Amino acid sequence: VEGLQFGRFTIWLQSPLMENNATTIMKIIKVNKVEHLNLAVSESTIANPDKFLVDISSFLKTIGISQRSVVGKPRGSVGYFMGTQDFDWAPVIIDMFS
Repeated sequence: VEGLQFGRFTIWLQSPLMENNATTIMKIIKVNKVEHLNLAVSESTIANPDKFLVDISSFLKTIGISQRSVVGKPRGSVGYFMGTQDFDWAPVIIDMFS
């Protein structure tokens, strides 16, 4: 896919978001000049999902993030997002806009 330019890119992860996935996603965004990303994630094992989102947002015009169902958690579990429970995402989202 190197050398191609994608306007929109959708990633629907069936397995947890891991460090190697995050690195690949960042590379695809940079190399292919992705402007609009839709990311659907169930679980995440990356060390800093907040930093990952801020980093990728700096290359994108828009980003849509969907929290998929997680095995063992009731659908729509309150407070669970990107592999974290009860994390304060508001400052991260504000940072993504700057």
